[in-house]
Amino acid sequence: MNIVLRRLTAFFIDCMVLAAYAGVLFGASPFLRPLFTGSPYSAELTGFLLLTLPFALYVTISEASKWQATIGKRIMKLRVVNNETGRRLRLPQAAIRSALKFLPWELAHFAIWHAFVFASSLQYVAMGVLAMSYLMMFTYIVGLLRHSHRPIYDRLAHTKVI
Repeated sequence: MNIVLRRLTAFFIDCMVLAAYAGVLFGASPFLRPLFTGSPYSAELTGFLLLTLPFALYVTISEASKWQATIGKRIMKLRVVNNETGRRLRLPQAAIRSALKFLPWELAHFAIWHAFVFASSLQYVAMGVLAMSYLMMFTYIVGLLRHSHRPIYDRLAHTKVI
């Protein structure tokens, strides 16, 4: 199986980890619903604090760990390394990689809350932000499909998946 398919499969597995966490979190916590219905700001902040941040921390800590991989990457026998040294990532480098990787995700959340769920005063700005998040995802996919198989977040963070 080629590296692109292995990376996508690993990401899918990690998304299943996130889905299981979210299912437990929201299934066991019906009091969270009002935090998502009050305003686009409370909804976005709650989503960030309860979903995006924990998932980004899971990825960051996993990739900086001795395994150099999330659960999905470990199953697919992949590791994230420093592109220049081939060694394990330090926590700040893994954090930069995760922040860049999940930036389009968080931008899309902003757009969804402001443009579609609440139709806030930032509705038109949110549509532009959504377009920007799609453009970023497109560049990530193109980078993954290029010969080096390194999306822009890997190049900017000086990392690679092997």
